[in-house]
Amino acid sequence: RHPLVFDYIEREVIMYEKMFDGLEIVFKWLLVICIISVPLAVWKLVDVIVWMAIHVTIQ
Repeated sequence: RHPLVFDYIEREVIMYEKMFDGLEIVFKWLLVICIISVPLAVWKLVDVIVWMAIHVTIQ
């Protein structure tokens, strides 16, 4: 086995591992943002529907 080729492969593997770590962090953040924003959006929608229902029935 040629040492230079092995070094190159090792470097490639390390690069890919770093890339996948970065992707993992991005996906975790996206998941956290979704978990936080979806209930807020639903709550806001309910709030708007309730507000509209109250104001429409008054008119």
